[in-house]
Amino acid sequence: MVCVVLPTVLVVLGVRYDPELSPLDEVAHLDYLDRAADWSYPRMGDRVSTEIATLAKCRSLQTQQGRPVCQQEDVHVEPDDVVPDGYSYQAQHPPLYYWTSAAAERITSLGPADNLITSGRLTGAFWLSAGSLCLYFALRRLGVGLVVSCAACALLIAAPGILASTSKITNDATSLLAGAGLLLAYTFVRNDPRVLTVAALAVTSGVLTTLKAVNILAVGAICVVAAVELIPRLGWPRGLAAAAAPGLVGVGAVLGWMLLTDAQATVDPDQVMAAVLDFKQKSEGPPVGQFIFSSSRLLTAFDDGAIVTGRPAAAVAAVGRFAVIGTAVAATLGDRRRLSITIAAAALAVTIAAGLAFNVQFWLDHELRGGPASRYGLSVLPLLVTPLALLGDRSTRSRVGVVLLALLVGTSTIIGVVMT
Repeated sequence: MVCVVLPTVLVVLGVRYDPELSPLDEVAHLDYLDRAADWSYPRMGDRVSTEIATLAKCRSLQTQQGRPVCQQEDVHVEPDDVVPDGYSYQAQHPPLYYWTSAAAERITSLGPADNLITSGRLTGAFWLSAGSLCLYFALRRLGVGLVVSCAACALLIAAPGILASTSKITNDATSLLAGAGLLLAYTFVRNDPRVLTVAALAVTSGVLTTLKAVNILAVGAICVVAAVELIPRLGWPRGLAAAAAPGLVGVGAVLGWMLLTDAQATVDPDQVMAAVLDFKQKSEGPPVGQFIFSSSRLLTAFDDGAIVTGRPAAAVAAVGRFAVIGTAVAATLGDRRRLSITIAAAALAVTIAAGLAFNVQFWLDHELRGGPASRYGLSVLPLLVTPLALLGDRSTRSRVGVVLLALLVGTSTIIGVVMT
């Protein structure tokens, strides 16, 4: 019930009480979803349709007369009015998330949803439920008890950063499923490291990075965990091959789509991205200070969802972030033979290294100030919460603590969504 009912309730509340389109690229995601209904997808250089542009402006903006655009006759909104130069720039992403969500949207549209925005957002309940179910089964297979497994799932389900991604139309909605799905697949490799289980993990990696390329962070963390655990058991050749397989397939999927995107582009992809990033500040030299400062930004993914929950609820949820990260840091100081230590160290190292790498790559590609959005770290959250679950299941007192933490974050998030 925790992994299905709670996600559904929270997504419905998020959609109900935050009707305006998110400034985080939701119009471009909406256009992609609209095309996906016909099993199509945009190419870099394609423009958002006028129908989607009108629908988007109707939902988000009012005219000078104070009436929503959609309530006026003969309204014609140009794509340039809602997105930079009218580009459907989310064409940079593979279509798997959008095709899957388009199929799910046929179910959510049977309810009270009145348009594609609402029915499309409600598909987030499927992604959130699938991710939380994977996390639950992964924790159970790692030996975590029923109560703490449910509490850990509830903690992530109610995390503002997770809810902000699953109550909007965005492929960030796949993040929880990506991290939890990889963790679940790895539990089979860990218990029985045969060719079949390693191949299944590698295929899982390829599929989940095809949902969104940045899910490769969770793949990287799993590869590190696998290397630490499997090389001593299987020896260098077999252990290294098993650990590297998901990474190679995941990177291959990302690079393959990048090459296909460039080949199918109708204009130079750099032209599209220049239009999208036009608001960013130019940097004449490497902003080294920003690189260092922003290297930990991905660690704030847990509670960076004030756009849906409001700032007070996000501030309360920060307690959950400190508990998750604090436990992971504390775990690295313990017995290195323990699974919690390995997962904690891998998740922290990959998240911080990726934060730095994203900053450097962004400057090298565009020579602009800026860096990764915190939501890029969402896929690592299931791994970061695993040490909290493993260590929290050791005593009655720690179990109560995990449950209370989940209740605190969950209650504040629900109140925040409704009151915002």
